[in-house]
Amino acid sequence: NVAPIRTIDSASMTDPYSIAVGSSNVYVSDLYSGDILIFPSSANGYTTPARSIGGTTTDLTISFGVTVDATGDVYATSDSPGWAIMEFAPTANGNVAPTRAIAGSVAIAGVAVDGAGTIYAVVASTTSGALAIEVFGSSASGSVVPAAVISSSAWTASEMGQIAIN
Repeated sequence: NVAPIRTIDSASMTDPYSIAVGSSNVYVSDLYSGDILIFPSSANGYTTPARSIGGTTTDLTISFGVTVDATGDVYATSDSPGWAIMEFAPTANGNVAPTRAIAGSVAIAGVAVDGAGTIYAVVASTTSGALAIEVFGSSASGSVVPAAVISSSAWTASEMGQIAIN
């Protein structure tokens, strides 16, 4: 058993689900509030987020996944309106509209962005439960067909997961 170097807890955090680390911040998706809580990377103990993204204008309701790209843009998955990936500016704070949304036709859990801005989403069919990774180009927006779909018959939706790009 190894003790953590530090822990982050907050009254604002009711159901943390996904975490991403940027150059100077830690991003937490709070599942049922839909909020994205942003803490300085030095945060420790019981603390208040430096800022948060949440509210009706954000279109975030239930947020499974969060990631941040090399420029600091924040990406979050949401189940409203319909399943979607929402992108927010690096300094987004409060009840703000996303700068871009990619509409999904299936349940979206995890999201990741590579160095070229390509977006990867872990998705599951709401009817068959089949899992896949949908790949979107860096300029994808709105209701678009993925540039590629990665799948395997061995994957099941018993537990949808997160994704990370190295």
